[in-house]
Amino acid sequence: MSNLLTTTVIGSYTVPDWYPALQDAVTAGKLAPEAFRDAKAVAARAAIKDQEVANVDVVSDGELFRRDDNRFGPPNAMINYFAAKIPGFSWELRPKTGITPVHYNRTF
Repeated sequence: MSNLLTTTVIGSYTVPDWYPALQDAVTAGKLAPEAFRDAKAVAARAAIKDQEVANVDVVSDGELFRRDDNRFGPPNAMINYFAAKIPGFSWELRPKTGITPVHYNRTF
């Protein structure tokens, strides 16, 4: 039976528990970067297998190769990653003015 809608997964797959230890080992010079890349490939294959088992139509690598430091990104890391690639994007923060008022006659 085929799906009525094509399915996919959006967003990052959970980083495996062993990821930080291997990343730290590469940083300390105790593990070759190629070995870490191979380990990420294993994790990506696991993410793909999970999606195949769930009958997802369009599978992805779970964004495990998007950047090297993928374990504890700052809040909005994905947004920051893409925003940094937008020409002319400004990181300037506007002053917070509180809650935007809603007109008294507004109906929901």
